Amino acid sequence: MAHTTRRMLLNTLMRGGVGMALEPPDQEIEGAEARRRELYGLLGDLPPRQRPISARTLSVEERPGFMLEKLVLDINGLEPVAAYLVKPKLARRRVQTW
Repeated sequence: MAHTTRRMLLNTLMRGGVGMALEPPDQEIEGAEARRRELYGLLGDLPPRQRPISARTLSVEERPGFMLEKLVLDINGLEPVAAYLVKPKLARRRVQTW
């Protein structure tokens, strides 16, 4: 059997486990761009990717063991998004090891 992709396995399961996938891997890759365009079409109008995202702090509250910040995010310029940021008080700086 040739290389089996996740999509091939999913197609097999969706079809009741009979036979193999509907699309061979080379056709699956070819169709990816069309599926991507379809997905973006279903999402509707999206904000420009270059648009900066900003946050405004509404309040900062000290709680036992953590700090709670209430924010308003400006993601798309149309609708503000409420957000909470929770930061531990005793956080130590994480050392990256590569």
